Amino acid sequence: MLSIGLYVSVEHLQVTQVAPVRGLLVNDDLNDWPVLRESLLANAGDSAEINAAHQVWMLFPEGARDYVENKEMLTPDEKTGLVQQLNKILMVESLLSINASTSEAELEAMMGQSSLDAIEKNRAALVASLKGVAPLQAGPSRVLKMAYSFGYSLTTILFVFGIMGGFQSLCRHHSPAWRYVADASYWIYLVHMPLLPAIEIVMFRWDMTAWVKIPLLCGTSLVLLFLSYHYLVRSSFIGKILNGRRYPFFANPFKAVWKKASGSPASNDVACHRSP
Repeated sequence: MLSIGLYVSVEHLQVTQVAPVRGLLVNDDLNDWPVLRESLLANAGDSAEINAAHQVWMLFPEGARDYVENKEMLTPDEKTGLVQQLNKILMVESLLSINASTSEAELEAMMGQSSLDAIEKNRAALVASLKGVAPLQAGPSRVLKMAYSFGYSLTTILFVFGIMGGFQSLCRHHSPAWRYVADASYWIYLVHMPLLPAIEIVMFRWDMTAWVKIPLLCGTSLVLLFLSYHYLVRSSFIGKILNGRRYPFFANPFKAVWKKASGSPASNDVACHRSP
């Protein structure tokens, strides 16, 4: 409970996202997509007024223009992609100096030579001509950053000890299911790192909210990881290396757990109990 309370308190210190470079945009800066979309479309075309918003439209690739023209709402992934494209444009040395005669080579060179002052000036010019983009705000103080980092680290430590204490207090009896999960945990830890990004790449362009994508990502990855553990690891030499023993193979994973439940627990099985 202490770790959860501390986590909530620490999150209040980090009220908004902070860009890695001052002046660049984060997702929270695009706070009103319908207004931003209407403002971008109003500055599209050769007849539009030459301002920062018009320059952004002219520098947008076809994919970003398609988002603006066809998407009435953006998914979090699409918003992140749009923010990255806007930041690339903001890193031009002088946004208003670009015209139709500027070559791609010159543009690439200008993007690589931008200074912090130039980024902030471009951000101010963009905010002045484009609705729906938040103005540049002062970042958190150094003391606030230190307090956030310390509190977050302490929260993690307390959370780990809280989970360990909770299991020691509440889980009193031998559990074959938890034994199975404990044996699979190290394999899952090792293999989830390449698997999750692979699934994320597949799901990247799916038109779903994060509330659907995240449970789907976690559920799919857990099913694949447990199946790979059962059929490739548990009864193989890999299982012996990771867990110190090789279990008999069962084609049905549930039967493996049930078989252990029907017999007597092994000496190294998980048996949760309350200390006297």
